[in-house]
Amino acid sequence: MSHEVDTMAYVIEGGDPWHLAYTKDRSVGVPQSEATPQRMREAAKMLWEPRKVQLSYNWNNEWRPAVQSKDEDTPGRTRNSAYAMIRSDTGDYLASVGKRYTEFFNESLFTLAEELAGLGARLDTCGSLCRGTRVFALLSAGESFEARKGDVLKPYLLLHNTHDGMHRLRGRYTTIRVVCANTESIALSGSALEWTQPHTSSIRRESLAVDAAEVLGLAIRATEESKQVAQTLAQTSSTQRDAGLFFAQLLTDTDSPEEAQARVAEITEKGGRAETILANKGDELMRLRHYGQGNNGTTVWDDFNAVTEFIDYQRARAGNWKKQRSSLSLDGLNAAQFGSGNAMKERALKLALTRVAA
Repeated sequence: MSHEVDTMAYVIEGGDPWHLAYTKDRSVGVPQSEATPQRMREAAKMLWEPRKVQLSYNWNNEWRPAVQSKDEDTPGRTRNSAYAMIRSDTGDYLASVGKRYTEFFNESLFTLAEELAGLGARLDTCGSLCRGTRVFALLSAGESFEARKGDVLKPYLLLHNTHDGMHRLRGRYTTIRVVCANTESIALSGSALEWTQPHTSSIRRESLAVDAAEVLGLAIRATEESKQVAQTLAQTSSTQRDAGLFFAQLLTDTDSPEEAQARVAEITEKGGRAETILANKGDELMRLRHYGQGNNGTTVWDDFNAVTEFIDYQRARAGNWKKQRSSLSLDGLNAAQFGSGNAMKERALKLALTRVAA
């Protein structure tokens, strides 16, 4: 949802980027000739840093540190402290973390992006989400390829960090379909194509160059693999019935077409709001399969891209979906890239590949 976006910057190149559907009032465009990592950081208003401070509490008008004290002379005893992560610009509280938690600064994220730029990548978009608990940088990395004639995909690296102790620093491969700007995860190897760095170890600035080479290696390995997957899906025919069962499995979170049919029948028999939501989502996915940008409703690739367009783009503009956001729980840039939306894309790919192998 748009309220999850604090600030963003993007490179001005051609038409509007896909995320403007969510972030138009909080995004700043930067001309490509000026889009250095430092300039992008400034435009995205990400000059602030996370700060780790000791938590304290007030007891009888006395402020005490939040420390679990134990007898330090007794073997095996520990002394645990509680800390808060805050923003250096506003002092806003982000999360509570433990003693071993190590910050990874925004400056280091953009230093990593700069190292990647030196290796041939280009920073395309960056921003802060959810009050600053999540920050990211999206870099183009590698040559574009076609799933089918005229259907072009561009490979990207998504650098993603959190300041709330919930996730590691990550570098993940993704692609963007040019015709509709859907973001897609179509590499077979999954986590093998993801670089991670825990927040419980020292992160040295001098190691970022090594990290950059490792992250860029993800794109090199993943691009050819993604090309093969996309072209295979685009060459596999799909009927209206096939697509209906595919969408039913996704929407009911079932493991087989038979289970999906049984679950749909059960929901339909009960009626009410659940039936309405299921029918609306199914109808929209079927419409996107035929009439979504770049789709013609004849292949598994069309079915898969109906799902990605549904998550990334279409519902941000369709007023009839706004009433159902709390139930769909897939809206917004945050979900599309990092949360339930991305999980649904991965499941859609898994189901699509199962259909190809059948």
